[in-house]
Amino acid sequence: MKYCLSTFGGSAVEALATYVSLVNANFMDQFTTTRDDQAFINLSLFWEHCGGSGGSVGQTPRLNWMKQMVASFETYVNTLHTASGSALSELIQKSGTNTRFFVFNPLSWTRTDVADIPYSGTTPLHVVDISTGQDVPSQIVSLNQVNYIRLLASDVPSVGYKVYEIRSGTGTIFPSVVTTNGGTIENNLYKITVAERGAITSLIDKQRASREFAKTQNNKVINDLGPTTNGTLTVENSGVVSATLLASSSSPVNHTSRVTLYRDINRIDIQNDINQNFTTTALWGYGFNLTNPEVNYEEIGAVIRARLANDSSKPGQYSPRSANTRYDFKPLCCYNRE
Repeated sequence: MKYCLSTFGGSAVEALATYVSLVNANFMDQFTTTRDDQAFINLSLFWEHCGGSGGSVGQTPRLNWMKQMVASFETYVNTLHTASGSALSELIQKSGTNTRFFVFNPLSWTRTDVADIPYSGTTPLHVVDISTGQDVPSQIVSLNQVNYIRLLASDVPSVGYKVYEIRSGTGTIFPSVVTTNGGTIENNLYKITVAERGAITSLIDKQRASREFAKTQNNKVINDLGPTTNGTLTVENSGVVSATLLASSSSPVNHTSRVTLYRDINRIDIQNDINQNFTTTALWGYGFNLTNPEVNYEEIGAVIRARLANDSSKPGQYSPRSANTRYDFKPLCCYNRE
């Protein structure tokens, strides 16, 4: 029985392919043409700005061309990911008849995170860490109408993997550490209050003396699409590994927001979806209780500071030429530091 595969994202494809190539030096030969003559060229062309989003080329042809570039690169990455995962699974020794899978960590440090494994079998079940022989926290979650086993994969080695086995029966009973009460979701790290519209009206960080990080800024709090009392809150996929609060609202547009907390993981996951076509500009606001925050965010190939280059107190990377520079929108993948 083959291994199933779960990875922790990041540079998983390159790391998996490298792992396999250490044993099979010719593994990447089959991808030379699609990689060098197609995927990487199209990835470079995608960032070519000469055509703009309109101009002489026209917006629709330009967008269609960009989609073709993306599809080409994604096909290469997905094919390599599947082939690398399958090849590595064949190299890992297996005994017994129970289904096993590996969780791969492509990062350069030991990591603890959740892994979701597609599952259509029977319950009850439990998951065992083969390296320790111990049960690990796990639960069944439904994502886009597909069932998964969600487990807590602890201390997966850097650029390495751990092997787990699915066994029938209840196994160890783990306590639930993520709790919900109305619009509040809480674990040992955070206590979050979510409004019916999906906005986070309170975010208490227990690691920092229960400090409140939510604050109304420009009439919006954290993850706020706009003031409204319209909406409903439900609990989704609650178990010993994680729990999610789902907010559904039809105002100002039909949208859903999911806020998820995890067991022993210092992260808050937020997923927002707009579920209708719209012609107005819809903007989520994020009002944080920060004094003089410094914002650094990811640009193409760099992390830059959102301050003017001629700022005498702390120069940033923004051009001071206001006549031809826009500051209203930026591709924000950021962290805030006071």
